Amino acid sequence: MRKFLILVLAASSILSSCSKDEQLETAEVTNFNALVTKASDLQATGVYKGTFASYDNENRGIVMIQINQAGKAQATLQFANGQETQLLADSQTSKSGLYTEVTFVNDVTSFRFSVAQDGSAPRVSGLELGTAEGSMKVLKETTRGPLLPISGTYTCDNCEIHPLLESGVTQTFNATTVSGGGNNEQQIVTQIILNGKDFGSSTGNTQSGCANSGGIRTCTIAGASATIIGTRAINWSGTHRFTPGGTSCSEVSGTWSFNSQYGLLTGTFISDSTCGF
Repeated sequence: MRKFLILVLAASSILSSCSKDEQLETAEVTNFNALVTKASDLQATGVYKGTFASYDNENRGIVMIQINQAGKAQATLQFANGQETQLLADSQTSKSGLYTEVTFVNDVTSFRFSVAQDGSAPRVSGLELGTAEGSMKVLKETTRGPLLPISGTYTCDNCEIHPLLESGVTQTFNATTVSGGGNNEQQIVTQIILNGKDFGSSTGNTQSGCANSGGIRTCTIAGASATIIGTRAINWSGTHRFTPGGTSCSEVSGTWSFNSQYGLLTGTFISDSTCGF
């Protein structure tokens, strides 16, 4: 009888141990909290943020990609119309040479994400939003460089002088500021969709001259698109207003110009978020 009781207790202990191990393993796999740490700053694991847009200008928004220590990845897309979709990768991230790669797929959205093992050079390819192809740009968020992605649009005031453009048509102008937009001299990565292409730029866009007033920080932003024809590019400038730290509402607005072969084109851009400052 004693032997039987000992066997039962031993079996119960093993089952309890296995159950706890499975719970810990499940918790590790599904845990996407607290991923921005000094330890992950130089690893593929962590958080990546940015913006996305379809080339037909029908969809745009901001994105967050998370890779946890268990090698699981999830992506959250927040559309400008208020909708949100979350994609959990079906399989763990795979390591191909010096890069970590993962594919996200659901009924309406799919894309491939890759990043170097040290967390540098994150890249998204093959973005599909419904039946439209698109572009997505992401950066790695670090303890020293929080990110603030902002989606928005631009319109043209006098594009009737250009045979391929129209006045008043809304197209995508997205921006991601580094360090949450909190300090002077910060870089800005843009998405500027024009005629089915992304002419945004990751260099030469700056934020400066920030000043606080009434709990609101106002900064000057300026930059240029990638070259469109020859050496010609869209030049833009405006204002970034937000609550310090970038954790609350943030909005941008401004003007742009493009010296085309048909004459000077001008217009405005504005973020989807309007804070009412």
